[in-house]
Amino acid sequence: MPDNPAPYLTDWLIEIGPAAPGGDPLGWRDLAAWQDITGIELEPWEGRLIRRLSTDFVSQRHKAEKADCPPPYTGIEDDIPAMRQRVSAQIAAIFG
Repeated sequence: MPDNPAPYLTDWLIEIGPAAPGGDPLGWRDLAAWQDITGIELEPWEGRLIRRLSTDFVSQRHKAEKADCPPPYTGIEDDIPAMRQRVSAQIAAIFG
């Protein structure tokens, strides 16, 4: 996983919920409601970043519905046929 220079922002994203009800990315109203309830005032850049993280989360969730979607945490663009071959080899090794 990459370094996270501001872990409090990802903590807040998880606290708010990485997506709005209905599965859409968080909107400004969602952030405003969270701020009102918690008393935390986001800096403008923090709000923009949390919304960007939410958008990326929702986007990856949709991509992950496809069977050939590589995991987002690898850090490299993996070649799907090579990945399938590795998985097949691992399954063959397990089941003989």
